[in-house]
Amino acid sequence: MGVTGHAEALVDLLGLVQPRRHSEILWSMTPDEVERQVETLDLINTELSASHDRQFDALDKIDAKVVVIVGYVAAAGVLLATRHAQPVLEGLAYLAFLVALGFGVRAYAIRNYKDIDPVALVLKYSPVTRAQTPAALAAKRARNFSYNQKLHKAKADNWTRCLIALLTGTVLMVAAILVQTYDHDHARESARTARSQVAGPARCHAAGPGPNSTQLH
Repeated sequence: MGVTGHAEALVDLLGLVQPRRHSEILWSMTPDEVERQVETLDLINTELSASHDRQFDALDKIDAKVVVIVGYVAAAGVLLATRHAQPVLEGLAYLAFLVALGFGVRAYAIRNYKDIDPVALVLKYSPVTRAQTPAALAAKRARNFSYNQKLHKAKADNWTRCLIALLTGTVLMVAAILVQTYDHDHARESARTARSQVAGPARCHAAGPGPNSTQLH
C-alpha cells in the first residue's frame, strides 16, 4: 500500500471534524516521515488502549450496580406485598418500583459497544508497514472511544434514574405501611373506647340497687 492509499485509509478511518485538513497533511507526508512517527503512534495507541480498558471497566461497574438495584426493587416489591399498606400510597410505591425496574433493564440493555474487530484488523492491515498500522489503529480506537462514551453517558443516566425511582418507591412504601398501621391502631383504639362507653352503663344497670338501699313502701 503506497502513501496515497495510506492517506485515503486514514482519512476514512479518522472521520473527524476536519477531514480535508487531515487529507492535506497525510498527502504531504513522505514514507520516511510516516516511519519517523512510529514511536509517537505507539505511545498514542498505548494511551488509547488504557483509556478503552478504563471505559469498559466503568461500563461493567454500572452493570453491576444496575443488577444490585434491580434486586433491591424485587425485594422491596415482595416486602410491600406481604404488608398491610395504605392503598393509594401502596399503588404509588408499586408504580415507582416499576419505573425503577424499567430504567434498570434499559441501562443494562445498552451493550452494543464498539471495539476493534480482530479479523478485519488482520485482513486489512497485514500488508501495510509498521508505521501505517498503529496510525490506523489510533484513529479507529479514537472513534470507538467517542462512540462508547455516548453509551456510557446513556447507561449512567438510566442508572441514576433507576436509583431515584427506587428511593422514591422505598419512601412511599414506608409511608404506606406507617399510615396503614396508624389508621389500624387508631380504629382499634376508637372501637375499644366505644365498647367501654357502652359497657359502663350496662354494668351499672345490671348490678341493681345495693344492699344498703331502702325500699319505699
